[in-house]
Amino acid sequence: LTQWYFYDTPVVGRNSQVVGQATGGTASHQYSIMGNHCVRMLTYSSNDHECYTEKVVSIHSLRPPRPKIRFSRDIVCADSLVTLYDETIDTIGIGTSAQEYRSIYHRWHIFNDNFDTVIVAMPNENSIQLRLKDTVTVELTSHVNYPYYADTNRDGRLDKLFCDGTATRTLYVEAPPTLRVLGDTIVCNGRDSEVSVTANLQNCQYFWYENSRQGTQLNTTSTNILRTQPHEDKTFFVHVISENGCHSWDSLE
Repeated sequence: LTQWYFYDTPVVGRNSQVVGQATGGTASHQYSIMGNHCVRMLTYSSNDHECYTEKVVSIHSLRPPRPKIRFSRDIVCADSLVTLYDETIDTIGIGTSAQEYRSIYHRWHIFNDNFDTVIVAMPNENSIQLRLKDTVTVELTSHVNYPYYADTNRDGRLDKLFCDGTATRTLYVEAPPTLRVLGDTIVCNGRDSEVSVTANLQNCQYFWYENSRQGTQLNTTSTNILRTQPHEDKTFFVHVISENGCHSWDSLE
C-alpha cells in the first residue's frame, strides 16, 4: 500500500500544507501555479501502518507558453495576401539567469463565424500566408522547446517535455467598396455636368480618370464629385480606395 501527499513547497516542512493526496501504485496531481513542489510517498509493508518506507521526490511545474499571434495587417482586403506570425517566446528564470525559449511547433486552426474550418496548417515555419474572403478567427497552438525531460508515457524512458498553449485572435477581412453613381450622365455639348459616386464605406478616397484607368487624372482632391464640360462623348473612370486600402473601379459614359 502506497500513500501519496503532494505539497506546494519544494521540501516538506513544518508549515507545509498538503494540496493533494492519493492511494495506490500511481498518483497524479495538477498544480495551479508554476514552481518547485514535492510529493511524499509512504509505502507500507502491512495493513497496520507501523512499518513503512518514506521518500520525497521534487517536482518542477512549468507554466504553459502564452502564444502571441501577429498579423501583417490587422484588417485586410478580400483576396489580398496576409501573413500570420507565431511570435511565442517564453522565459524561464529571473533576472540575469532568465532564458528565452521560442516556439518550435505551430498549429494554425482558422475558422469562420459559423465555426466552419477554413484551413488547418502545421508548418515547420513560424508563419503562413493566406488569401481570405471573409473575417475569420485564428487559433494558434504552440509548443515551447523547454530543456527538460520526463517519463510522459510511463514506460521508463525520458522524453523531451513539451508544454503547449493556445491563443485566438480575429482577423478582419473587408470587402471592396460598393459604388453608386448619381447625377448627369447625358448632357448637351459644352454644358456643365456633375456626377457623384457614393460608396458603402466611410472615409474613402476618390480619383477620377478620363478615357481609361491609365488616362489623365482629373482631380487631386480625392472628392467623390466630378464636374466637367464635355464637348464630345467621353468615358470617365473612378478609382475608390477605402481607409484600409481596399479599392474598386467604376466607369460612366
